[in-house]
Amino acid sequence: MAKRILTDPHLEVCLNCAGAEYDMVRGLIVANSNVMQDEATRNLVKVWTAGLLARKAAWNAQVAANQAAVDQVADEWEAARAQEEAERTATKVLVGMQQLDDDLGNAPWRKGKMADFNENKSISNYIVPCPVAYAMSKLKNYNYVELWYFTNEGCRDAQSHGRTTVEEALGLECIGSLLVLQPIAAVKASKNIMWDEDLMWYQMLEAKLTFLHHIVRAKWPERH
Repeated sequence: MAKRILTDPHLEVCLNCAGAEYDMVRGLIVANSNVMQDEATRNLVKVWTAGLLARKAAWNAQVAANQAAVDQVADEWEAARAQEEAERTATKVLVGMQQLDDDLGNAPWRKGKMADFNENKSISNYIVPCPVAYAMSKLKNYNYVELWYFTNEGCRDAQSHGRTTVEEALGLECIGSLLVLQPIAAVKASKNIMWDEDLMWYQMLEAKLTFLHHIVRAKWPERH
């Protein structure tokens, strides 16, 4: 391990190599190198300057190492503090979530009851076809409506009709003595309609079942 430098070499002042205290050193240089006194003085200054530069470089390296060590300690401390803060925050969040869950769990509206069911009730394997809104509107208003709308063909036409009609569009319909706005799907007859007298017998049978189902749902009087 290199010996630590205790004083800053940048503060050093060049020695007075021409002074009397260096007479002996200059004399040795003059005798051994066969140079004049001035040259010997310059050589002394060069040697001192080279040493000064080396000491400055070592000092700078020592300062950089010290700063790196300080920065590392600061980073480690900051990381530990951030981790501690994150753990503390996470603990608060978990406690808060647990408290919220407990509060919601104890809320009256969360204490529901399991709905009962009839275990003996059977489920129908037949799905009743749904006619177009136009036919259903006629039923609800106790008006005549062609049976074709209640056949399988008419109900399939209702599905395609519903996809091509804008639900928000409105049209006029006369109900009794009133003229009211209704969705177009409820007032516009199908262009594919067949009159009752043109229906085949199997179509009449199809229409009968669907028609009876929907007039019950439309709350027609039983005697009708």
